[in-house]
Amino acid sequence: MHKSMINQFRPIAILTGILLLISGCELYYVPPHLQTPTHEKKGDIAANFQGLYTYSGSASYAVTNSIFIGGSFMGYTNGNDSTENDYFRTSTVEGGYYYFDTTNNFHLEVMGGFGVGQAGDANGFEVDFNRFFIQPGIAFLHKDRIVENHLNFRFSNIGYGRQITNQVNPFNVAFFEPSYTLRLGSPNIKFHMQLGFSVPVSSSSVRPIDFAFDPLIIGFGLNAKLNAFGKVNGK
Repeated sequence: MHKSMINQFRPIAILTGILLLISGCELYYVPPHLQTPTHEKKGDIAANFQGLYTYSGSASYAVTNSIFIGGSFMGYTNGNDSTENDYFRTSTVEGGYYYFDTTNNFHLEVMGGFGVGQAGDANGFEVDFNRFFIQPGIAFLHKDRIVENHLNFRFSNIGYGRQITNQVNPFNVAFFEPSYTLRLGSPNIKFHMQLGFSVPVSSSSVRPIDFAFDPLIIGFGLNAKLNAFGKVNGK
């Protein structure tokens, strides 16, 4: 097989391998995409939509020149069989602090959020959870806003409720989730690509034997920005 064809099918092979590894367990956690609003000034509105095998959407508003608030939704189903689908969904309220250095086009963002969600399948497994995260990150923006490079480091804690069907008591699992995000396009609409990892950092002894999670964060989509006062990105 030609080398270029092998490279094209490599991401699909990786995803297939992951799904095979977790097929004998319950899928408790699929890491949501990392939202990176990158506000520059008061009145900025940012929206992000991503997809692949998971999908998500978010929106946020810069209340001041340093504070923003927003929310996001993420969902996943395996889509293979109506009688055996795994699913995962969560909604989150978010907000944080940002600082934009207009001289060096450097952006600092520290955000956090709290949300709730549910994971399960059609065979009787179902669990409710709450989710808390904190996410520091930095970004470097092109002077004409056509390119954005983001590095983010999210720490997530997932608190699972009691499961009657699996006879599992409440437990918590913490994850470290670094990611890289690239955006390309115009100042107000960009193509968005994200790659990250989700690594549990709490003891495996607190998790059920059948606990499974997705270790990858992959997303492609669109990012849009505008300013409520009629200017885009401070211009």
